[in-house]
This record gives sequence, C-alpha cells and structure tokens, in this order.
Amino acid sequence: MSLSASDIQTAATQLPDSSRPPVTPPKSRILPWRDAAPMWREAEARGHLSPYQTWRWISAWNEEIEEPQGRNPIVLLIESETGDRLLLPLTLKKIGPARAAVVVGEDHANFKFPILSGPATEWRPDVLRSTIVSTLRKAGIDLLILDNMPMEWEGVPNPLAPMLTHQGPTLGFKTALHTKLDDYLAERLSHSHLKKHRQKERGLGRLAPLNFFRASTMAEVTKILDAFFQLKADRFAELGIPDVFRDEGTKAFMRRCATEHLTTGSPALVLYALTSGDRVVAIYGGCEHGPRFSGSVNAMALDSQTRRYSPGDILLLRLIGDCGERGFQTFDLGLGEASYKMQYCPEIQQVYDGVIANTGLGSIVSWLWHGWRDLKFRLKQRPALLARLQHIRRLLVR
Repeated sequence: MSLSASDIQTAATQLPDSSRPPVTPPKSRILPWRDAAPMWREAEARGHLSPYQTWRWISAWNEEIEEPQGRNPIVLLIESETGDRLLLPLTLKKIGPARAAVVVGEDHANFKFPILSGPATEWRPDVLRSTIVSTLRKAGIDLLILDNMPMEWEGVPNPLAPMLTHQGPTLGFKTALHTKLDDYLAERLSHSHLKKHRQKERGLGRLAPLNFFRASTMAEVTKILDAFFQLKADRFAELGIPDVFRDEGTKAFMRRCATEHLTTGSPALVLYALTSGDRVVAIYGGCEHGPRFSGSVNAMALDSQTRRYSPGDILLLRLIGDCGERGFQTFDLGLGEASYKMQYCPEIQQVYDGVIANTGLGSIVSWLWHGWRDLKFRLKQRPALLARLQHIRRLLVR
C-alpha cells in the first residue's frame, strides 16, 4: 500500500528540516563488508541498530548464505561533517537485467535498520537521498531496495524514513516488559485466560515433567536445533508447502548464530526450549541487542496429545518472564500476523518499503517490485482469498 505525502511527513517529523541552509554534503563510499568491521563494531557498541544488523548476525549471514552463492556483500558508508556515520549492509543481486542493492538478511531479518553511530537528527533527508543516489550511480547500481524497515527503533527515528513510500505486507508485534512476570500477566491477560493457561500447563506436566531452559551449552543448542528442523519439516509437510529451513546454508547460518559467542553469553541467535520428559515440545529463538529481545523463529510439537495443551504459549510466557528478569525493556514476536501475537504483544510495529531508482531500468524494476509487494499486502487483507490460494498450492505440491 502506497503512503500519502502526509503519512511520510508525519513519520519524519523528528528528522531535521530540509529547508535549512545548504550544508556540506556528507562523505560516502562503498566498502567490502569486512573492511567496515572497526566502524561497525564501534557503532554497535555506542550507537543505534536492530539485533539483525549486529556484526555477529550479519557476518554469519554473509559467510553462510551470501558468499557461498557467489555474491559480494558490501556496506554503504556515509559520514557527516561532524563525524557521525551511517552504515547500511547490502548485497548485490540481479533482478532481471537490473543490478540491485538489497539490504542484507532477506526475510530472516525481521526488522532492518541502518547502523547509526550517533543521533539520527544528524541526517538531512534531501542531502542523504542525493548522497545515496550519487554513490550508487557511480558504482553502476540501478536501484536500492529498502524493505521491512520501521520508522523508528527503540525511540530512535530512522533517517531513511522519507524514502520509505509503501507500507510493508506484514506487521510486527511488540510489548513493553516488566521485571516481574506477574506484573506483565496482570497487565496483559484476563483472569479467565490465565486460569486456562495454568490448567494447560498442569495438564502438560502430567504427561511428563516439564523443563524450561535457555541454551547455554553446545549440547543444548544441538538438541534444540535438531528438534527445530524436524518440527518445521513436519509442519511444512502438514501444510503442503516447501520447507524454508531445509537448505543447508540456512541450517549452517542458524547453527553458527546459536553457537558462536555462546560461551560469552551473547550468541546472535538465543534459543529457548520447553521439554516434556526428554522430548522438546516447543522452541523459541530470538536476537538480542540493547534493550530489546526480538523473536525470530519458533516451532511446536504437532501430535494431538501435546498440541491440546498449547506448549508454545507455555514456553512464550516463560520466555517473556525471563527476558524481563534479564533487564530487557521491549519484546517482539517478529513479523507476520497470528492471533496469539496480539494477545501477548498488542503494540503494532509497522514496517515499510522503499526503492531508490538510479536509472531508467531501475525505475521499471522498482515499479514491478512495488507491485509484487502490494499484491502480498492486499492478499493478507483478504484472509478467505489467501486461504483458497494456499489450499490450491497444497494440492499442487502433493
């Protein structure tokens, strides 16, 4: 869905006024992604970014996904006259005959946000856009695709907001956390809902002893991920759709994210599990940075005996409690609509798309790309039609 001029203006109210006198254009260049490591890590330690733009997450993605496919990830670096930096991790790919720069992470990165070393108010929208266009044009890039970008992240405005012209096809869901789970439960769940939840937890516990844990050893990571890949394969088979986690590169990426930096307590993918006896019955994985825990993957046991007790909900509430106790201020369940998300994370975080075309060919591809994204958005607004199309797809893949 396209945004009106007033929508874009409202979203950018915290950004600097482009009517001010001209300023010295910022310096900009394109770097091989590894060359940006020192500036990246400095910005990560002191600046603003989402968990999906941390060095540990992006380096795992680039080395396990992008480079094995022959792509060359890059970083667009822009430096203001005061020394503040904006870094945007990109990968180059062909879309038809066009050469496109796309923000790294595909759909595995729920929220894409520029890496900012300083305040977002440093960046003038008009100057920033012209700098991006000039830099990409010199590099022979036809268009830049910005997708799944929020207008702000933890209160920090996105300096690319004026370039985000279309609402994304999916929504994000988040909630504020409390240090005590009981305070969160009192705020979010009714007495009757909480009573049913506790009944289900007791019922599941009667089948076998329950155990909730956050993976802290290689053995625990292996156990959780082995169960995750099998549960997802079973679920996709049940739905009759391709398993997006079947690819070995995706598996290697997730294993690396979950194991690298595990001993220091800061892996790129943090895994939680609920076990019933020796069996893993629910899994959640997420990314952490600053005050926020961002949920990215989950899986639940499919057998009818276990499913009736909603093991995913049981794990989710324990996860939310753990995140609050560990000092996180915000918790989200990533992108994608589901009824349970509104129950536990009622605050919507909208994401937006934008394309900066640098050539005539880029303009044509931009129009086609926005058309495809708008179609996805409209289908999601018509559940009956979407369900019918999914049913047809299941029949075709049998």
